[in-house]
Amino acid sequence: MRFFPTVRALYAALVVLLPAALPAQDPPRPADAQMLRVYLDCRTWGCDRDLFLTEVRFVSLTRDRADADVHLLVTALNNGAGGRQITLRFIGAGAFEGRADTVVTALPPNVADDRTRREIIRVAKLGLVRYAMQTATAAGLRLDDGGVPAAQRTAQLRAADPWNFWVISVGANGGANAESRSSRGNAGASLNARRVTDAWKINVAANGNYRQSTYQLSDSTRSTYILRDYGGRGRIVRNSGAHWSTGVIGNIGHTDYANQDTYARLGATVEYSIFPWSQATTRQLVAAWQLAVQHFEYQQTTIYLKDHETRPHHSAIIAGSTRQPWGNIDLSANWSQYLNDLSKSHMGINGNASLRITRGLSLNFGGFASRVRDQLYLPAGDATDEQILTQQRALATSFVRGGSLSVSYTFGSIYNTIVNPRLDVMGGF
Repeated sequence: MRFFPTVRALYAALVVLLPAALPAQDPPRPADAQMLRVYLDCRTWGCDRDLFLTEVRFVSLTRDRADADVHLLVTALNNGAGGRQITLRFIGAGAFEGRADTVVTALPPNVADDRTRREIIRVAKLGLVRYAMQTATAAGLRLDDGGVPAAQRTAQLRAADPWNFWVISVGANGGANAESRSSRGNAGASLNARRVTDAWKINVAANGNYRQSTYQLSDSTRSTYILRDYGGRGRIVRNSGAHWSTGVIGNIGHTDYANQDTYARLGATVEYSIFPWSQATTRQLVAAWQLAVQHFEYQQTTIYLKDHETRPHHSAIIAGSTRQPWGNIDLSANWSQYLNDLSKSHMGINGNASLRITRGLSLNFGGFASRVRDQLYLPAGDATDEQILTQQRALATSFVRGGSLSVSYTFGSIYNTIVNPRLDVMGGF
């Protein structure tokens, strides 16, 4: 029982010693009620809430958009160079109702994560100044411009591009694992080359994947299963106006899973965008139609008694997306058909949504469904149990479908302006 008196004595000593050992407190920050209240709605890679709170000291982040003076919505799209175009929308609320600003910035490919998040913060600061100037903290604001000098930036923009807008990416991957009675290994490689200008977009790509699995069965025999999938594809797209695009596509390859020793396709595509492409980061509604010729060389004779065949084919898709303060929605519907046999077709829909129902309550759901009537490649004969269990070949089906649903609710203090990473390294909670 001597343990408790000892603990009490240590506690008393800490109460006396700690105040003298602790450093002075940080300089006081303006009260949250006097600061510009911002709801940070960042849905792209590079968003760092803690860094935002540390660097943007003249605002207070709120937990819910209903409590904010400004809703800061950040979205991104991939650009032609393989980098990203990031759009920041500043949407006023309350006293700032009716005000809105949009700022766009671009980042090259393969930049460090730190550069991405600091670019978002740099642009956010510039956009929020207009609103912060109307708050009680305006008198203490200061804008420091540490960017590239104007003359230097102009010289960089005028410099010749030795690659003539071509961007090339290569990659490789592999992995393996083993147990006493089984082993698995896989390897893959990819090549992508693209050139994007205001008038043209050219994409050429190739990839290959190899997967091998070995199992020791109950009679001590070993069975090995191999799946190979490799091919190349290309696309040339021409800008045909503010809303129209036209292009040609082609691909060729091999897939064990779909019983295709060789597949090839050549076609033309036309596309129409309801909204100008300058609004693509916030909303899109696109319709496209493609006419193509497809050729197949099968590994095994199909259920239609074909070893090879060539068929005309067409397909259409309608896709839309929106990124708004109340949430995100992505929807698409597709349809395809072989023109020499109209009964061979495929129809599908899919969608995802993230909706903010009310203060702190968010609903996320998604789903997809397809009606399948175009499995020309199925080999004759039934699949063995081993082929089914190891997913060695595609199986006959009349549909594919699936979905997901999640809900989250957050409540408590509407302010979140303190960064305290102490003991975060321990994880857990």
